[in-house]
Amino acid sequence: MFDTARVYDVTAGIGPFTSSYVPPFLEKWHDADNITTVPYSFSSVVHNLITNNLFSTVADPIQCQHSGRDLECASYILSGGLSMVAPWTPSGMPDYQLVRIPKVPAVQVEFRGRSGPKSFATDDCMLFGSNDTLIAAELCLSVTNDGALHAGNHLPSSNF
Repeated sequence: MFDTARVYDVTAGIGPFTSSYVPPFLEKWHDADNITTVPYSFSSVVHNLITNNLFSTVADPIQCQHSGRDLECASYILSGGLSMVAPWTPSGMPDYQLVRIPKVPAVQVEFRGRSGPKSFATDDCMLFGSNDTLIAAELCLSVTNDGALHAGNHLPSSNF
């Protein structure tokens, strides 16, 4: 059993995603040519939100099931981790290294490997790039019949 050094109220976890905040946020970063450039300080953490244990924890899947190959399904709980606790956990207590925070809001996400080619409707896709660069990326998102989010790009025959 572990002793408790200190008990106090904190704010932790992640809140629900509110999409209505996205357009005003992006509007702030429009320039005179109506090009949106989001600062690197905002976008740099996105690529490792899922795999960084400061924000997420590997979890057993709920919807996505393994079918013999472990790599077909990955599941994570996005809790925000201790880095998102406010006020921060007290320092100077090396004998009390565990923190228990009840009732933390969290989101569980699951990824399932693709099984065969998928196709997207034209309005499922958006091209990201600029006439000033030779680099562009196409992102397609659609909802499958079972309610899963399918992400990718058009089949290789598509042109940018």
